[in-house]
Amino acid sequence: MITLENDNIRLIIHEASGTITELLDKRSNTQHLLARKPELELMEPGMGILEIEPFIKGKRSVVDLSNDSVTLRVEEGGKALVKEVKLMRQGALITIKATGVDRVRELLHVACGNGGYWGEALGAMYNCRYFVKFGFTEPPNSFSSVGLKPPVSGFRFSKHSYNDRYFPELEWIAFINEGRRVGLLVKCLSPCYGVVEDQFFNVELNLVANGKGESSLTYELTLFNGLSRVDYADDDLIIEVNSPSVVKPGDSINGSLSIYSLSISGGLNVNGYVKLVKSMPTLGRRGYDVDRVRVGEFKLGLTLEGNVIDLKPGSASTVRFTTEPVTWSMEDTLYSIPYLEFNVNGKVVSRAFSINPDYAAAVNALGGRNPELVNHINDWSDEVEGFYDDKSASMPIYELAADDFSTSRRLIKERQLSEEAVKVLKEYLSSDVKVYPAIFLDLSKATRNGYVTSALADMILKSASSHVFLGSPISDALRGLEMVASAYERGELIHWFNGIHGGAGSAGLLQLTLAYDLIEDELPEELKTRLKLMFRWAQGELIKLTNAWAGNWELTEALALLAISSKFNFNNSRLGLIKAESVFRSTLNYFLNDGGWLEESAGYHNAVLNIVTWGAELLRLSGINLYSVARNGEPVIRKAAYWLWNLLDPRYRMPALEDSGDDMPNPDPFIISGVRYNDPVLLKVGLRLMELGSRPTSLLSALALIDGYSLIKSPIEPRHEQVTVLDDSGRFIVRSSDEYNATYFILDYGPHGAWHGHPDKLSFELHSNGEPLIVDAGSGGYYSDLHWKWSRRSIAHNTVTLGDKDQLETRGRLVKYWVNGDDVYAVFEANTYPGVNHRRGVVALGKLIYVILDKISGVGEFRWNIHCMGDVVYMKRNSIALTTGRTDYVIVLPKTPEVTYGWRGHSTRTVYAYYEDHSVGELNMWGIIIPFKADVGFNGSEVSITYGGSTYVVKPLELYNLLFNNEH
Repeated sequence: MITLENDNIRLIIHEASGTITELLDKRSNTQHLLARKPELELMEPGMGILEIEPFIKGKRSVVDLSNDSVTLRVEEGGKALVKEVKLMRQGALITIKATGVDRVRELLHVACGNGGYWGEALGAMYNCRYFVKFGFTEPPNSFSSVGLKPPVSGFRFSKHSYNDRYFPELEWIAFINEGRRVGLLVKCLSPCYGVVEDQFFNVELNLVANGKGESSLTYELTLFNGLSRVDYADDDLIIEVNSPSVVKPGDSINGSLSIYSLSISGGLNVNGYVKLVKSMPTLGRRGYDVDRVRVGEFKLGLTLEGNVIDLKPGSASTVRFTTEPVTWSMEDTLYSIPYLEFNVNGKVVSRAFSINPDYAAAVNALGGRNPELVNHINDWSDEVEGFYDDKSASMPIYELAADDFSTSRRLIKERQLSEEAVKVLKEYLSSDVKVYPAIFLDLSKATRNGYVTSALADMILKSASSHVFLGSPISDALRGLEMVASAYERGELIHWFNGIHGGAGSAGLLQLTLAYDLIEDELPEELKTRLKLMFRWAQGELIKLTNAWAGNWELTEALALLAISSKFNFNNSRLGLIKAESVFRSTLNYFLNDGGWLEESAGYHNAVLNIVTWGAELLRLSGINLYSVARNGEPVIRKAAYWLWNLLDPRYRMPALEDSGDDMPNPDPFIISGVRYNDPVLLKVGLRLMELGSRPTSLLSALALIDGYSLIKSPIEPRHEQVTVLDDSGRFIVRSSDEYNATYFILDYGPHGAWHGHPDKLSFELHSNGEPLIVDAGSGGYYSDLHWKWSRRSIAHNTVTLGDKDQLETRGRLVKYWVNGDDVYAVFEANTYPGVNHRRGVVALGKLIYVILDKISGVGEFRWNIHCMGDVVYMKRNSIALTTGRTDYVIVLPKTPEVTYGWRGHSTRTVYAYYEDHSVGELNMWGIIIPFKADVGFNGSEVSITYGGSTYVVKPLELYNLLFNNEH
């Protein structure tokens, strides 16, 4: 990384790619740009990071480097690219010159002062705005309205919409965090056009310059603060005109003019007026196309509180103003566009607005139907600010007036819980309970950089639940809901709303809806109104986003939509219910026939099963029984709960296969589905998980248990089979028993698992003595280098690889298995590389000692990989003795291995051992895992294992013949 820094700015460049990864305004501690470093390290044009066109994959080299500038160059295949980045006092100047190409395309990922791209940053929120100076102006006597737009067009960031906006003849674009009043100005200093796309957590800006055989692009980044919009920008000043987008005829405008100085000190003369411009292009925007108007303009008075404004470089100064009452007439205003226009030392600053009688009518209609909402009208109009379609500006107000703000039903009718349900409730509350029955609101856990997060929704529901069922005070719940309403009004709802648009956080809306439902009768009326506006807005966002693609994100969006639509009688609630139910029904089709979730990860299976059961509970309120949906005669949800139960190791933890951690699932889906299916096994699995420390994550578990008291007394107890085959999802599991210290083996031969799958065919885990010994990499977290450089690599799994290359995204098959007394035998196969067939035999001797035998058909240098917990005690020629401190165990291999280290999860270091062998067509490779302390000896091809005075002989050649002869 290359860092350029002065008193105001720190700019960091990824040297290999030339990408600006960070741009920090040190004065306000605001991060304006951010790029995903893990992908940059791969030097691939993936995930929207490295898309300079044409992309040259070769690493850039530093041509020149000083304290305030760097020049990078790369040349490849007749193409050459030179990029110079020079630090300025309040920004940076970037020049790109390319030969052998016809286009330069530079990408910037912006989040309006909250980072830029995905997980390392908070991401763009709903207070993100961008203002664009571009294009041409329509002549006043033209019938066309193509060029009719405000002098500067303003846009509100629309999360997850992936709207593309093209800006020809781009002069500049300013990105602003409206709430925190910090911004980034991007100015084209050479001819370019811009393309902006609103994405998950950021706005992607493309700056594009075309040429023939050679192209160049020069642009400037300027940081500023103290402004909430931009209506003018040059080398000296950045200026905002702060006033409503739309006003009613007869109203005066009270606004302000703010000027951020880049270089000018002292006083500037300022005067202003309202200008109404009458022209032909307005006809089309007013709904006419055959008419003619007399071109002209007239002015109205505007009073500034002072005509001289004092400036200081690096800060903003403000002067307030008031206009005369703005009138509207059929003769003049109908065909005119009004502007607030200011002369600032000879610089003309102009902002368009709308004098709108239809808007006035809409406000009157709202006042007659829902008068409490009039004071909550937003003074920003997308239609006016973007492309001046002011005839549409009143529609949001009419829709508000027509909406129904009553509630549909009481979602939670119960006010008394059974003894067992209270136990579950207290477990649910326990992470935030200080002394029963009081709940405390720990704001340090509910905020991030001053913004409230989805953790607050969880605390609010817990506070409300404790108030209703345990008698604690209501104050914390009210305080939390006030914070939510305020965050919505500031456009700063994050995490659960970033979750609406990517991530499971939108479940926070379920929690908020249930909390509202619990204490609705005790809420102050003004707070209820503000919260209803928030829920209505969220419902609108969710209706646009929720779909039946049924990933965990989409399913969580459906859950939030279902909760809001079940509670409130908004006009869109019927649509929300239909759409949410459709998504949940479609989701059940994505569970495989054996009950496994299509993404293969146990962690994501648990997450989806949670959401499905919570959704099923809400649908029951509408008389819809999702629990009855069956496939092959067995209810899908019940089958999915048993799939997860079958995967759990003796500690009741999930295997860390695919994107999953070594965690206990939460008990909710077992408790809820156990009650609904009258199944004591599932219910007791849930209660056992609670005993082991896994806490419920939903109030719905306690409520469901009201109906399940008799099941708890059932004598039936959960018991696993010693061999479990889940063929559709490709999981083969062997257990020595169900005791805590039992030996547990699981092998993955199933489908790839979509986005959360790993290239890990025929990999396995082995646990014994109450802990994992042979482990999978799991997930290092999607924002970490580990996830991309290690966790998703085939060598990070206990399988055979072609050198260090990653396997194909494929699935394997179980060829056969049988049980002989205490021993288990199995054969699997998969085509893991082009031209490579991998057959893996597993022999579980006494379900304790595991012999892994591989037959490779293919040519190349193959690697046998194994990942072990603990530390190496000693190594011999063909064996490694290890210890976790609690368990001593031994790995036996036919060749002396290389031993290094790997990773499991986020930070657990593992012993990584492997050996390699060359194949000219057919190759045998093998290893033995002994999950206890033993002495190992070799006698030719035989391995002797001595422990406790007994010796056991393993004969790999005989086992090869037994497993692989006539296996088809």
